[in-house]
Amino acid sequence: PSLIAPLTKVAYVPAAALVMRIAAFRSIQGFDPALHVGEDVDLLWRLHAAGVVMRYEPAAEVTHDHRTALTALLQRRMQYGTSAGALDRRHPGFVPPAVLSPWSALSWGLALLHPIGVLLGAGVAFMTAEKLTTRLPQLARSDARRLALRGHVAAGEQIADAAARTWFPVTFALALVSRRCRLLLVAGIVVQGWREHRRKRPTLTLPVFVALRSCDDAAYGIGVWIGSIRTRSIGALLPKITNWPGRSKTGEDAMS
Repeated sequence: PSLIAPLTKVAYVPAAALVMRIAAFRSIQGFDPALHVGEDVDLLWRLHAAGVVMRYEPAAEVTHDHRTALTALLQRRMQYGTSAGALDRRHPGFVPPAVLSPWSALSWGLALLHPIGVLLGAGVAFMTAEKLTTRLPQLARSDARRLALRGHVAAGEQIADAAARTWFPVTFALALVSRRCRLLLVAGIVVQGWREHRRKRPTLTLPVFVALRSCDDAAYGIGVWIGSIRTRSIGALLPKITNWPGRSKTGEDAMS
């Protein structure tokens, strides 16, 4: 259960099941007929901008037919990805592939650039962890350090996810010539796939789940690039740098 708002854990809910006041729907002229995908995301973000309070209720369930053929499923996932460019045009800054603090971006950037950068990146991470203890005096020093380090780890997970999804066309090409990009891509596909399999506990075996998840992410990422090129918008391809990123899904993640 959660409030619905851009750049939060629940950035939107699909239009498969919506209950709302007709007056609120009409006040923003309903769905935008120019959008063939992502129209539900746009609707809710316009409602949010108009001051409408929205809530996600996970107890509500709707049964519907779903694509089961792999080709049809991946084609649809790619189509969903194309919505990112149009949504970024309408709602700038709401669909980044990752939301990072400057220090987390610097730490992981150093670690990915050069072997010695791993040590430099770790140094930056620990330095910011110590700095946070002075900014949060109400917390025990150990808790403040743990909070900062968890933030850096969460940033790394977002980067790995983006490498296997939104940035897949680029990371795949770079992985052909760069060992570090290969490791990043493997982390995004295998490690994150394993964590999601452990969390969701599907009936699929781990190798099958990871393989299908990687295909799903790649198809979606290709769609994001297609949509961004069509709309000449790069906001859906660039990370959002902010001083205090939340432990939330990005807008682009939530669209899945």
